[in-house]
Amino acid sequence: MFGEKSASSKVDNAKEALSDCHKPYIESPSFEAKTSSYLIFRYGEPNLLFFCIVSAGVGIALFIIGSELQSRITFFLGIPFLLLAAIFYQARDYYLSRICKKCGREFAYVQTRKPVVYDDWSQTIKITSYYRCRYCGHKYMETKSAISAYVP
Repeated sequence: MFGEKSASSKVDNAKEALSDCHKPYIESPSFEAKTSSYLIFRYGEPNLLFFCIVSAGVGIALFIIGSELQSRITFFLGIPFLLLAAIFYQARDYYLSRICKKCGREFAYVQTRKPVVYDDWSQTIKITSYYRCRYCGHKYMETKSAISAYVP
């Protein structure tokens, strides 16, 4: 009788382990994901590039005009425009990185595990992220390089 309980508990544990590996990955959307999806669905991807270029141009123009006229108000008015340009650019970049390479669906990739950070003791850090398409199951690995703030 004791052997039957342990055998059935082993079967139950195995069933739980199998069911855990087949559960869909649920990604909690970040601020970047929410912002990007809102801006893309509201304005479209080509318009975001246009908004990015225009707001960056206005911000740079206000910086230049403010420095020539020595007007602090005009100079600091350029900051919100440059921030908007950065938001538009980041939203477009996030959108383009989440299009599935196989089936072509938008916002298809979800992260399957935590990113791996590789530091080779230089000024660059390599970040490798692992994604899977939620529609067709295509696996994708993205490697980005970032400049380290730490200088030995």
